[in-house]
Amino acid sequence: MTKKFLKTSALAMGATTLLAILFAYLYAILGARIADGDNAILVLSVLETAFDFVQISVGFGSVIYAFSKYEFNEALKVFGIFCATIFIYCIACMIPITLINDSSALYDFAVVYEGAILNIFYCIGQVFICQIAPAIAMIAIICKCTRDSKPTPKKIISWKNPVQKGMIISCLMLAGFNLIVGILTDYGIFGYLLGEGFRTTEADAKIILSNFLSLTLSVIIANIIAMYIVFMIVYKVYDSLITREENIKAKTK
Repeated sequence: MTKKFLKTSALAMGATTLLAILFAYLYAILGARIADGDNAILVLSVLETAFDFVQISVGFGSVIYAFSKYEFNEALKVFGIFCATIFIYCIACMIPITLINDSSALYDFAVVYEGAILNIFYCIGQVFICQIAPAIAMIAIICKCTRDSKPTPKKIISWKNPVQKGMIISCLMLAGFNLIVGILTDYGIFGYLLGEGFRTTEADAKIILSNFLSLTLSVIIANIIAMYIVFMIVYKVYDSLITREENIKAKTK
């Protein structure tokens, strides 16, 4: 692994993490001062979501590039940087903002303390389940697909190219994972059905179906289409930088 790639990937993941932290705090601080329904809240929310997506997708893309280009032991360095940036985001952003939001009301100290401990474990668990675990799954997929060869992608999309095949499978895996998580935790789907013993009225069934379709569409757009595009952009940017460095070294010899 070249020092150029290691430094560049660390800079890319570090910079996107800092931007994600910045916009998360802007949304948390400014959002509390803006009246509900104001367009500024929508803009802040979109920016926060966008930079969260950029952070995690650049991290995933960097990990994929490392394991599709270099030997396993070398690529682990990039995975280590990815884990470090994720936990920096968790410690510097997720945990403080969660604690501030949950401590806004007046509670007994014991209640606030217990809630804080639970929130800290929740944030750390979320990082492991939603970010570290998918990254490990992607590593397994990429290593499996590129076990015999690691050819550089030439087309925009190709199932025959082992690297792109690994990217596609990784995106599908991530989409399936987030679809399940969304059904279990968001959109009022599984929780409502479980509470009602899986019996529902026609009106509520339409709402559940609408929520499910909305979730499915967002997962397809974000985790399959957009994520694959980012993976390819990240791969091409890294590859062009490494190729340029190799050409410069060849000319100086």
